[in-house]
Amino acid sequence: MADVGASRIRPSALGWRVRVAFLKVIKGSVPGQILELRGERAVIGRHPSCEIVLDNAAVSRHHAQILESHGSFFVEDLRSRNRTYVNKVPIDGRTELHEGDLIRICDLAFTFHLQLPAAEESDSRVENSDSGAHRADRRGRYDE
Repeated sequence: MADVGASRIRPSALGWRVRVAFLKVIKGSVPGQILELRGERAVIGRHPSCEIVLDNAAVSRHHAQILESHGSFFVEDLRSRNRTYVNKVPIDGRTELHEGDLIRICDLAFTFHLQLPAAEESDSRVENSDSGAHRADRRGRYDE
């Protein structure tokens, strides 16, 4: 990847420039894994059509989404059964994300980054475990 230290911008299908962000798996079966958020919307859930598929029965089929709008990123719970948390606070509606924010979906946790984070950095806010998330392919989908 070119210029990893700088914020990266990609063109969208409509010709607008979309900023790229990253989720780092903190708690799940692949701690330290980096997922690239591409496009204006990334849905997270159990359903195979989601951009980020989580294999965990407690996760709703369409649990949450991360949206990019005019260079800012937001997370929104999609009326999930077990809610979505940002920095240990349950969210209602759209919540703006900032560098290093902790996103928790059931017993899985991710940190949000505007730049590619170092894979070896750990997050003391969450204890690592081996439940729920699997390795993601290029589209951010997890396999078993």
